[in-house]
Amino acid sequence: MTGGAGAGEPCCGRLGRGLAMRGGMVLMAVLALAGCLGRHPAGDGIARLLAGRTVAFDLPESLHGTGAKAETQTWRADGTTTYGFRPWLVPQSLSPREGRWWVEGNRYCQTFAPRPDRGVPTCYHLRVTEEGRRIEFDAIRDSLIVIFDLSRAGRFVD
Repeated sequence: MTGGAGAGEPCCGRLGRGLAMRGGMVLMAVLALAGCLGRHPAGDGIARLLAGRTVAFDLPESLHGTGAKAETQTWRADGTTTYGFRPWLVPQSLSPREGRWWVEGNRYCQTFAPRPDRGVPTCYHLRVTEEGRRIEFDAIRDSLIVIFDLSRAGRFVD
């Protein structure tokens, strides 16, 4: 059986090529979407990703255009971390806060307190996007009652 569009071209040939072409476009769309969704580092990959790096966290919408500084966090390979946080009354400056960080299975955990070894830990699932330039921390709400959303996102600055 031949179709009228192509000289002697079988209908199923045109149909098969059309389906293959659409299938290829669907596959490309799925792969592009997977790239947008990012990757979730796990285990030792979390430690390799963070040690020796600094992230500048996104400013809340309410602080855009106010001169407020982006909060930052730096991780060291020895398990210590410094969080540069914005004091509520002086959002144009950052104050350092020392803490500890570690990896539990596929979770990143940290604690900040007057004595970081005794603080209540907060743990996160991580997602890396934009070809490794951006990171999202999704807070895990295990047994703690969370009043504030502790999830945050930012860009590696190093």
